[in-house]
Amino acid sequence: MTDGAADAGLKSTPEKIPGAVAGFVYKGTIIFLGLAILIVLVGEVLIVGLGSGVTAKTLPDGVIAIASASVGALAGILAPSPVA
Repeated sequence: MTDGAADAGLKSTPEKIPGAVAGFVYKGTIIFLGLAILIVLVGEVLIVGLGSGVTAKTLPDGVIAIASASVGALAGILAPSPVA
């Protein structure tokens, strides 16, 4: 029970993002995720290395989750797209 206007909007082709904007967003995302990984890894080393009562076994799960999510996102972005 849809009207014709809604169907016409779904069938239209999406507008292309300009190459400069797409490249800027892509590079910014790669840099942001790379920095997130580096910051978390350096933080983990500092936390464990300074001996503030935190060992590798008691490192907060959130820190490990942030690093894991960043690595997964980075791998997903850099993986080649499947060709049909």
